[in-house]
Amino acid sequence: MAVAYEQAHAFRQLAVNASTWTDIVGLAALPLNCNQVIVLNLSAVIVYYRSDPGNANSQVPINPGQGLQIGASRGSSPFLFQAGSANPVGSLLSSSGSVNVTIESLQ
Repeated sequence: MAVAYEQAHAFRQLAVNASTWTDIVGLAALPLNCNQVIVLNLSAVIVYYRSDPGNANSQVPINPGQGLQIGASRGSSPFLFQAGSANPVGSLLSSSGSVNVTIESLQ
């Protein structure tokens, strides 16, 4: 019997740097349809999240060892975030250097 992994949640690594905003978008970051996206900052620096990279008023810091939950638990479709969609969940910027953050997609 085949086992189907990543049916209800999936983790992905996303490279973020201090010079350009990195969109949370596409199958590489969001491999499944979901209602919640959690950004986990396991790096040693602050990572900034913006719902609109061009709007400083939409910015929140994600401190080292912390996470940010985007969306809500709904449990049914239509999903808030579509796998492979061209519409970003938001954008990330490192406060210093290049780091990896973990993106968790949850249905």
